[in-house]
Amino acid sequence: MKFIIIFSTLIVMLLAFQNCSPEHKAGTLPSQSELAQVSDEAKNILINKCMGCHGPGDNVVITPDLEALNESGLIVRGEPQNSTLYLQVIDRIMPPSGSGVTLSDNEIEVIRKWIKGPTALNYVEHIRPILETSCNTCHGGGGRRLTTYDDLLRNNRIVPGDLEASTLWQAVISTEEGVRMPPQGKSLSSEDLQIISDWITSGAQEFE
Repeated sequence: MKFIIIFSTLIVMLLAFQNCSPEHKAGTLPSQSELAQVSDEAKNILINKCMGCHGPGDNVVITPDLEALNESGLIVRGEPQNSTLYLQVIDRIMPPSGSGVTLSDNEIEVIRKWIKGPTALNYVEHIRPILETSCNTCHGGGGRRLTTYDDLLRNNRIVPGDLEASTLWQAVISTEEGVRMPPQGKSLSSEDLQIISDWITSGAQEFE
């Protein structure tokens, strides 16, 4: 009996530990420090492992400047799967064999994340969790339902690209009694408001 209790306790502790993983929670975005770290690592990889051959004067010039690489056509910003630089390294074409330079899987992943940039804001990952937490207690059914993406597009609640015309946005930033949402308790956090604002102005995508 004592063994069973100890074993059960260990299982509970293990599950609790797994739930403390540093993965981003739905509805949140990578911090600026995390993005900066990926950027710094990617730049160091390019400087130390690519620019020795592809520096100024070479036919193909690689630079740690993301915008310059985008303008040169070597990458498509936000789309590593369509970026020549990334495809060359993921297919192990570059660095060439015999060069004495190799990229680890981790280094290739850093380059992918750098090109990809912040995860595109979308309804499923970022907006729905906010609504489930702060809105669906009242707006979980009926004509005022806000439980699906299509619900948000009805009656100009969300007008992609237009904050002024989006009635949901006007409600969550309002301070007027009877208009403000949520009507009682705490207002949405500044982080949640920023996510909603950025999502609407960027086109209000449903998926990434």
